Amino acid sequence: LDVAYVQMEGAGRLRLPDGHVRTAQYAASNGRNFRSLSEILCERGLLPPERRSRREVRRFFRENPQLAAELLAENRRFVFFRLDDGPPLGALNRPLTPLVTVATDPSLLPLGSVLVLDAEIPGPPGQGMRRIRGPVLAQDVGAAIRGPRLDLYMGVGSAAEDAAERVKTQVSAYLLLSKNVTTAAR
Repeated sequence: LDVAYVQMEGAGRLRLPDGHVRTAQYAASNGRNFRSLSEILCERGLLPPERRSRREVRRFFRENPQLAAELLAENRRFVFFRLDDGPPLGALNRPLTPLVTVATDPSLLPLGSVLVLDAEIPGPPGQGMRRIRGPVLAQDVGAAIRGPRLDLYMGVGSAAEDAAERVKTQVSAYLLLSKNVTTAAR
């Protein structure tokens, strides 16, 4: 299941059998449309829509391992990776920065755009939500990121994964533009 999530995220940190940690960086995809595991489970009636979360998907597959191969195969999108020793990189080929990097739909918000974000995000475990206000940088994209949506990069590790799973909220985002937009757009 972890492999499916690395496929979905486009990058991930891998702990190898010898103990070394390497980064699987996005290299290419087969170009097929992405289908999330939670979407597949909900469509099949195996997961109620109100319980649609990464945690519930993991629970489902722990309890139903015999269905894993069949259901995982329904997402026909496949990502190819290259191994690297550095941090995860975004579509601008620059390191992702927790709470600064956002992934966007580049047809609506070009890569490299700077925004000011005002949002409530999950705090550390057991501490509820916290407000963040400040600049973010559109430096990544994703097959599932279409339309007026931002995905805030939360970092690596289980605490970041847990926080990212709980970020599902409307935000205020303000695009910063040059006074001379026509020159900046060239």
